[in-house]
Amino acid sequence: MASQNSLNGLIAANADNLTGAERRVADVLLKSEEVAALYTAGEIAQMAGTSDSTVIRLARTLGLSGYLEMQRLARRKVIEELHSRTSDRLHAAGATLSNSDLIGRVFAKDVSNLDISAKNLSRAVFSDLISQMVSARRVYIVGSRTASSSVSLLAFCLRLLREDVRALTGQLEEDFDKLLEAGPEDVMLGFSMARYASHTLSVMQIAGSKGVSLFGVTDSMISPVNGITSKILLLSNDSLSVTPSPTAVVALIHAIVAAVGVELSEDGGAVEARLGELEEMYDLTDMYWREK
Repeated sequence: MASQNSLNGLIAANADNLTGAERRVADVLLKSEEVAALYTAGEIAQMAGTSDSTVIRLARTLGLSGYLEMQRLARRKVIEELHSRTSDRLHAAGATLSNSDLIGRVFAKDVSNLDISAKNLSRAVFSDLISQMVSARRVYIVGSRTASSSVSLLAFCLRLLREDVRALTGQLEEDFDKLLEAGPEDVMLGFSMARYASHTLSVMQIAGSKGVSLFGVTDSMISPVNGITSKILLLSNDSLSVTPSPTAVVALIHAIVAAVGVELSEDGGAVEARLGELEEMYDLTDMYWREK
């Protein structure tokens, strides 16, 4: 049952008191508390096909002083959920899951994550990122804790295609040392999902102060990454487990590598020569198994 300390709880408790127009606004808000947390009263009114005054009246019907209090309530709830502890996720997962077709339910959830991410992801920001990853002097990729694996994967793949790709994975002194030469000719992509690692945010802020072009991969427009750069790639990582789903992140990494490869392959054969040289080194060192 929704708590009356939440926006959804207040709407449920006062459902019988709402007018038709207020009900339409409430329906918009019930789809996602992020709507109330992020959008203005006018924007929500437009979504509901009603007026600003109706949104404000709804807030007062719910026993709030006005729209700003309703927005603060929704924002607090969203932030609490984004910062939920691993133990909280464990209890929530245990309450909803059983071993009955568990793999099917997890796969279905990730299919949904991919579908939502594909719809939300800004093609313009993605295109800008690819252009800069191709032309930048240096590419920085940063992410801490669970995001460090995403950083390592993307850095490994990009190094096959171009030189000077630097992975910053949460090693405090090393990460800051790698920024000494950073400047306006460089680009940085930061991975930061809830619970947002302070180190990743600090690295991005320092890089931004040095003129580095910043892009962020995150899971909410309330994410602190959105306060560091406006170039956001928004992914869904809803999960049935104790950790956020990595599926959409891996799909994005695949798309980035594919797009950078396509762009660089048109650059006079330099990528083909680079990959050919790598293959020669692999053969010399017997890096990969072959049947004798």
